[in-house]
Order: sequence, then structure tokens, then C-alpha cells
Amino acid sequence: MGENSPVARMRLIFSVGSAFALLFLLLSGIALYVSPQCRVAESIRWSFLGLSKDSWEVMHIFFALVFAIMSLIHLWLNWRVFTGYVFRDRGVTTRPGGLFVAVGIIAILLFVLSAFELPPAAWVHELREKIKHSWSDGASPVYGPRGGGMHSREPGRLRGR
Repeated sequence: MGENSPVARMRLIFSVGSAFALLFLLLSGIALYVSPQCRVAESIRWSFLGLSKDSWEVMHIFFALVFAIMSLIHLWLNWRVFTGYVFRDRGVTTRPGGLFVAVGIIAILLFVLSAFELPPAAWVHELREKIKHSWSDGASPVYGPRGGGMHSREPGRLRGR
């Protein structure tokens, strides 16, 4: 297939789209990692790069979904190459079949460490909790501008109305 084929264009679109979705997912993840607790964020009108915590949450969830969909389509468009990584041809030593298995094992190990809150995954979460609570150290509990405890999540509020 040539560079101008429809499949090549689709591969390009979904590769670049996945990269941009990952970029926004990483940016929103950083914002949420350093953000205070919801009640504190609301009471101090916390923002990062001009966006509220609610906006960062919406962006993070949306781009996680976009990234997942684009990655699945990217995988489908590149299925032949992907299966080449998994199932090496006999006599060809340039394909990383063993590397694919090693990366898969590492991914499963990281999943288990996260699921059971074991180090180093637990350390990342503990640091996040310290950062989150540092915003309210020594402050009395404040429950948002409405004073009712939980802050509202009606759709208009998320858009700043």
C-alpha cells in the first residue's frame, strides 16, 4: 500500500489522533494529580492553566475514552504488524517476540501491584494523597459556596453557568 492509500491515511489519522489524545490525557492527569480535594478546590476556586478541577475531570474522562477508541482502531488498522510482534516467523530474529511477552508480563505485574495497592504503585498514590491534603493543612473544613457539604454536579455548572 502506498503512502496515499486510504488505509495509510487512516493509519496516520489514528496514530496522530492517539498521540494527541494521550497528550491531553497526560496533561489532565497531571492537573488532577496536583489538585486539592473537591471541597477545597471548590472553596478556594482552584484552577490550573485557567481550568477548574471539574473541567480537568471532564477532560480526563473524555480523553481517556477518546484514547481508548483511537487506540483500538489503530490496533485494528495495524493488526498484521501487531501479530508479527506476537508470532515470530521461523528463522527471523529481528522481530521482538520475546520482548512482547516481557512487556506483557510487566504490564500484568504493574496491574497487580496497583490493584492490591503494593509498592511502588502504593507510593505514587500516597504521594498524591499528601499533595491533595497539603492544600487544606490547618484549615477548617469548608464545604463549598453553597455550604451544603457535597458540591453539585449539574451539567450547567460544569460549563461555568
